[in-house]
Amino acid sequence: MTTDDLEPYEARVAAATSRLDDFYTQLVSELDKQNGGFRWWSGFSDWKTLTLLGDYLIQSVQGTKESLSSASLTADIHRQTLGNDEAELKAALRPIMEAGITDPTKIAEAIPQDAAARRRALTITESAESCIFHLWQTLDRVAAAAIIVGGFRVKDVATVYWSSLDGIATELSTGSIKEMLEPVGTPGRAVQEALVAPVLGWQQFGPDEWLLWLRDARHGLTHRSPSKKLNVTAGERLTRLFYRQPRWSEIQALVFGSKPPRRPIFDTFILKASYDVLDGLCESTAKLVAALVDAMVTCWVARRADPPMIVQHGRQWPTIEPGEPLSAFPGYGQDLTLDSRHMVVNTQEGDRWEAARIDDQRRRDWYE
Repeated sequence: MTTDDLEPYEARVAAATSRLDDFYTQLVSELDKQNGGFRWWSGFSDWKTLTLLGDYLIQSVQGTKESLSSASLTADIHRQTLGNDEAELKAALRPIMEAGITDPTKIAEAIPQDAAARRRALTITESAESCIFHLWQTLDRVAAAAIIVGGFRVKDVATVYWSSLDGIATELSTGSIKEMLEPVGTPGRAVQEALVAPVLGWQQFGPDEWLLWLRDARHGLTHRSPSKKLNVTAGERLTRLFYRQPRWSEIQALVFGSKPPRRPIFDTFILKASYDVLDGLCESTAKLVAALVDAMVTCWVARRADPPMIVQHGRQWPTIEPGEPLSAFPGYGQDLTLDSRHMVVNTQEGDRWEAARIDDQRRRDWYE
């Protein structure tokens, strides 16, 4: 696929996704199909731990691309659906405006409320929320990849978040001597510090507090009651407004976000079109991810050239066999009768699965 083949939502985040693709390809090419993990990881831990850890790194890189692409796609859906809603609203109000009717009640009655209008309204909301969810998911996933690449001695990389990587970056920047970090003054420490530089420098990739707002918006959507959705017209455009402080309740935002007499009530909101805000968040996140992937590749190459510099500790993946039983959930609907018991995957996925020993002949190795 060339840049000319990309759709707008793909092109918006291509600076990051192309780097993620390249790193993914590089990682798969370095897999050790006999001993687990990557060839230069040999001897750091047992083959099962290295296999699980190495594959989780690859999945995290691949998953980061998927999340970022999904965020950009839903931002496009948000913009398109608002445009469709605007067109329908204008068509419905045109007879009212041409008749010179100014009665607010009659204007409100003319606003479409049919099934299609309700679907558009819900799509506008869900696409915005989905974009924000996927952007923060992007950061959580790339954080796991960076922590593995950096060889940080965390207890279980499957439970880390962006906040985990942010905490590590802060510890490094303050000269911490915690066990999870390489000792101060060593080559390994310098490599780790360079790796997290984009995490500490996130502000350069967008306007003031963009990442903090994204974090609060995601947390607010996940853990707080929803606030009133406000659609507004600005010139010829119909758009939705985001709250300036997304963690506050609706009443808190309306009361304390616009204290009279100096601040009008609309100061509660970011007076930018919602679709422009979402596009911008996608672009800023893509720039941050691109910089972090570049740093990961640099770290990876340095570690591969000198494996003892930073040990890939098995504690990053402490459990081989899951502790809980296989779920008994049967699903819904009729049982499926598969046409074939064979799976067809691309070459890279085939290499990854071969290294993981999941085929019928080699899977028994996992049970020994």
